[in-house]
Amino acid sequence: MDYQAALGIIHQNQNKFQDKSAHWLYWKLCFTCLLGQKEKALLVLDQALDSGIWWSPHTLSSESDLEIIRNEDAFLKASEAMAKLYESARSTAKPILLRVGKDTAAYRILNLHWRDDNIEIYARFFYPLDQDLQMLLIQSSQPASSRGFCWDDHSIGRSDIEACLGSEMEKVDLILGSSQGGSLAFRLACERHWPYLGVMPALDDLNLIKSCFWPEGKYRLLIGSQDRFYSTSQQVDLMIRNSGGNSRLITMGDAGHFFPPDLMNYIKPLIQESLT
Repeated sequence: MDYQAALGIIHQNQNKFQDKSAHWLYWKLCFTCLLGQKEKALLVLDQALDSGIWWSPHTLSSESDLEIIRNEDAFLKASEAMAKLYESARSTAKPILLRVGKDTAAYRILNLHWRDDNIEIYARFFYPLDQDLQMLLIQSSQPASSRGFCWDDHSIGRSDIEACLGSEMEKVDLILGSSQGGSLAFRLACERHWPYLGVMPALDDLNLIKSCFWPEGKYRLLIGSQDRFYSTSQQVDLMIRNSGGNSRLITMGDAGHFFPPDLMNYIKPLIQESLT
């Protein structure tokens, strides 16, 4: 990958996506580190903090791209400041439910966002919905950054979903999840016997998947051929079909780990297929 070219794209477009500033600053941080530009990377950290942007301790400690600055005093100081902001956010964060579509719709779809996003931004990818559908989007209570949330702890994720839906859990007709949300959604689909639609699902623990797999379920995996989870999605699809299960993998061209502009052209027929 041409990291310098990637930085150029960020510089050209960052002002167009102010609601994604936590993301492009993080990419800038990683790319400058990968280019060996320590001082510039540390300046990005300062820029983030000055803008009220932070990332969770887990993100900063597990990101291999940051190895070049990990032992720098400035990095340690910034990490400590971000950890305090994270703890403050974690102490007050609560799950949020957003309903899209009419309450009188015939079918309800539970939708779990990908890692480090919020439902206000995430929901924009799923318009427009058919008239007979209502989408229930739940934002996790687990902060990943100043602008995003995650499903790192599945037990907390379950509690968040149950708190938001209550008895309405029994009225869910299909569960959809993207990336990390797709991993939690798979487990819930197996436990609740819901049809499953995984969008770029982060299904990286095959042993866990085998242990919770419900053979009578209906599974649809939607992912691009350049996605880092493509190979494991293929393995999951094959495992389910070899077990006599109803599974289908749909490839979104050569897309990487991102939503293509025509996402809903893939989603709509798969929702209808999963509900029949």
